[in-house]
Amino acid sequence: MAYHRGAQIQVKEGKTMTQSQKNTIETLRATGMQYAEIASEMGMSLSTIKMYFHRKKKPAPPRCDQCHRPLITTNKKARFCSASCRCKWHQSHLDVSSDPEKYIRYCHVCGRMFYSTKNASFCSRPCYYQSRRKVAVDHE
Repeated sequence: MAYHRGAQIQVKEGKTMTQSQKNTIETLRATGMQYAEIASEMGMSLSTIKMYFHRKKKPAPPRCDQCHRPLITTNKKARFCSASCRCKWHQSHLDVSSDPEKYIRYCHVCGRMFYSTKNASFCSRPCYYQSRRKVAVDHE
């Protein structure tokens, strides 16, 4: 029996996790599963899984903001698993509250439409390099 704020509460005794259950939970978490997914897979309550990791001080592995796959990097500030995920995320998270037309730009070299939050003139590095290679016309 345990006491909590003057009330008597029955504490469940003998309910401990086996080492194989702990290993399975660790393995599932390492593959990138969420606490709720682990709980349903193991047939345990969500709070049991949360407390296990809280006591172990095992933070969740960082995930990509776009595709939600676990990030495998040493950079603690990384938010995306690849450049394509970063571009997709930024394209889908343009400032919706203001006019999205203000982000539309047209490349000076190829004329292609692209989005940019900066005052960009070229859609890509190759177009920029192409513009630098043009020969100036002599004005006589």
